[in-house]
Amino acid sequence: MQAIKIRLLVLIIVLIIGVMMSSFLSRETYVSGMNRSHLNDFPLYQRGWIGEKISLEQKVYDILETDALVLNRYVKQGKSVTLAIVYYPDAKISFHAPEECYGGKGVNIVKEVQEIIVKEFGLMSVNVLTIDRGSSKELVYYFFKAGGFMGHSYNRLRLNLIKNNLLSKEKSGALIRISTLVISDINEASSSLLLYLNDFMPLFKTYM
Repeated sequence: MQAIKIRLLVLIIVLIIGVMMSSFLSRETYVSGMNRSHLNDFPLYQRGWIGEKISLEQKVYDILETDALVLNRYVKQGKSVTLAIVYYPDAKISFHAPEECYGGKGVNIVKEVQEIIVKEFGLMSVNVLTIDRGSSKELVYYFFKAGGFMGHSYNRLRLNLIKNNLLSKEKSGALIRISTLVISDINEASSSLLLYLNDFMPLFKTYM
């Protein structure tokens, strides 16, 4: 009898957590213009990097269900990095994993998780994609942010969103993706992305 009561209690707790996650993280119907934010003014110039905005069609905003998007290309000392940010101010999120956008015949994708050291933040883990199209190769770092959390884990993002909704006024979540072409070797491309992260980390912390 005692074992049955314990199982019932566990089941009730699991159901409560499931209801909470569904309530906090399920998206409402998207309406264009509903969540524009100061992120639309994300800087094009930072610590020697010179950027330009890449235009997006309305269908991109509709697919991602947010108007708070950034797609910029930056250049510094011969290094070129593309930044993409998908931001939801209200935390009701269902992110599309970046690797899902690289379909097509002949495209080979290798995914791994790496730990890197970033100034003004410290040790953090990022998802790393090496995308080989045969004629070109691209290196991608991407990670999630919710409040003080930044890292590779989507599950930890969701847990932090729930915690933030319960304990603070911070309700936003973001996916941050940076990429560069591999011109000579992976190490040089990694160096470019790490330099970019070190220079832009203060802006990520300020704008999201």
